[in-house]
Amino acid sequence: MVRRDPWAELARLQEQLHELLDQVTGGPRGIGSGTDWRPALDLAETDEAFLVYVELPGVPREELELEAEERWLEISGRRPPEPSGDRGFLRLESHQGSFRRRLELPGPCEPGGIEARLRRGLLEITVPKGASARSTTVPVHDQESEDEQSDGGADR
Repeated sequence: MVRRDPWAELARLQEQLHELLDQVTGGPRGIGSGTDWRPALDLAETDEAFLVYVELPGVPREELELEAEERWLEISGRRPPEPSGDRGFLRLESHQGSFRRRLELPGPCEPGGIEARLRRGLLEITVPKGASARSTTVPVHDQESEDEQSDGGADR
């Protein structure tokens, strides 16, 4: 019997709702989540790891926080407001303030091996897969051949 985690399902539903609202309103907004914006996030996979890419132009490394547990990765931080100096913006489309993204990974991970690098506004996170999430090739043995070898080739 497969156990279902209602909290994980609720988190997936919340992410889907945020994506739908983004499409309808024309942009990411953390409605009701206590955040000011939601950065774009991409998820890829290799045999050994999950790869997460988050677009964070203008976010300093010191303002970023990563947390991982089991199948969840949470990225949060803050983009400080642009100093306006003596100019008054007539239009401001860049997002500022705090953000938080909580991502369910397709399988368990090894949190101790996570590596993150921020380069030119792109956060690259490598999340090693947990033992049960790694793909492995299982050899298939010919049982009849093994039986013959163990019996010394005698027929039954």
